[in-house]
Amino acid sequence: MDYRKAAAYWEEKDASGAGMDRESLLAEAEQFLAAHNTCALATGSGGFVRCTPIEYSYREGKFYLFSEGGQKFRALEKNRNVCLAVYDEYRGFANLAGMQVTGTASLVEPWSEEYLAQLAFQKLPEAALRALDHPMYLLRIAPARVDFLCSAFKARGFAPRQHLVLAAEAAGTDYGLLIDRLRALGEGETDRVPLYANAAALLFESLPDLSWAGFYRLCGETLVLGPFQGRPACVRIPLGKGVCGTAAREDRAVRVEDVHRFPGHIACDCASNSELVVPIHGGGTVSAVLDLDSPTAGRFTAADEAGLLAFARVLEEHPAR
Repeated sequence: MDYRKAAAYWEEKDASGAGMDRESLLAEAEQFLAAHNTCALATGSGGFVRCTPIEYSYREGKFYLFSEGGQKFRALEKNRNVCLAVYDEYRGFANLAGMQVTGTASLVEPWSEEYLAQLAFQKLPEAALRALDHPMYLLRIAPARVDFLCSAFKARGFAPRQHLVLAAEAAGTDYGLLIDRLRALGEGETDRVPLYANAAALLFESLPDLSWAGFYRLCGETLVLGPFQGRPACVRIPLGKGVCGTAAREDRAVRVEDVHRFPGHIACDCASNSELVVPIHGGGTVSAVLDLDSPTAGRFTAADEAGLLAFARVLEEHPAR
């Protein structure tokens, strides 16, 4: 079974489909979400996964979900990346309508202004909730990407599968917090392997919509695979080849919206569609690169590039050998 080929099937097929303009697609998506109130919320961390049917409300571009608790929080403690599915009852292939939304989840502080505003929006009695043994938990999900399947789009001249990237509009990644966590993880460590291993794990679990995060060390004229999170990867990359080799050769960050259009792209993972690589220095020269891949085209922003360059500078400052 070629899992990578299967994973890339719709990316390849959708590439030639007629896309809807962004404003129209966003309006269609919000109308669909407003017409529903229940989703399947997928959470996971390590080998643990959970899929929870749960009521939601969609307000001001975010999903809000009240919950008494449950195993989903076991996953959310270590991995805030989530996916939720909203769909119509099945009425045949000519009448399909469903949506997958990937994003990041956060807990809203009980009785905060945002918490009370959501109670009012859903018309939930504040006094009754305050009388409970413990406050109801409120999850806020900031969407990063929407994949919308609607058979009716085809009759209007569009592909039935439409994609909307919202990462730039969602709450931005707190790179300052990530850097603080990186410093704490590396405190007192003198070996670069565990430092890079923890850095890769930290990024992979903290940044939404990643398929791979890791390092390549520069050994002579070749980049050699180091610690990473994600699928098995290319072990050796010649200096100057592909996105990683270009970043190392030219000693600069390389942000690619569509890797399939990048000259000389090395397809270690056919499901990868965008990439961001930043160099790491040692002794005044490039010693390694930090590489991030995403299945979403245009996933990485200028803010991500700046944040990851700062992240890399911390790795350079660390005394590990």
